[in-house]
Amino acid sequence: MAYNSFKHGFRVKLEGIKIAFAPATTPNPVPPVKQYQEFGKSECGTSFLEAAEINDAPDINPDRHFRVKDCHVNCYPEYAAEALRLISISICNVVSCLKSINNRTVVPGLLPNGNDWLNELRRKRQGLTNFSSDEPINEKEIKRFNEEELNKIFDANRIEIKITKSDDEASEQK
Repeated sequence: MAYNSFKHGFRVKLEGIKIAFAPATTPNPVPPVKQYQEFGKSECGTSFLEAAEINDAPDINPDRHFRVKDCHVNCYPEYAAEALRLISISICNVVSCLKSINNRTVVPGLLPNGNDWLNELRRKRQGLTNFSSDEPINEKEIKRFNEEELNKIFDANRIEIKITKSDDEASEQK
């Protein structure tokens, strides 16, 4: 479920996120901007909603009651590009090893550039990687409806929508 939310959310809404905290002040509950301490930020990422269970909910299948959790995943393009390069090097080394075993000849493998490549890769993905904000909902805070009650509510609030092409509308008016 989370993967599909991420996948479809990534197609729809690209954005970064910045998270900062500050102690609430009295009598003004909103502190000035200069008091905020940055927790993390990224220019690339995506936000999506994820369905989550209600706390202490009975085990009913299917359960039509759920809550929504706001999730954000940051993306680091430099890290992704470097990780793909390392995967490519790894595939080349596996192929070289198989050729060496099959032909009984030594085929040189590949190494990443530089001596500190692992730390360099880690540096490209420092900071906030993901964030989720959630307001838990407990079972005792909701009123459960059965399928019949839900259908009555939906039927009472049903509307009809008519969609026509602008050409059809013009021909109807003549």
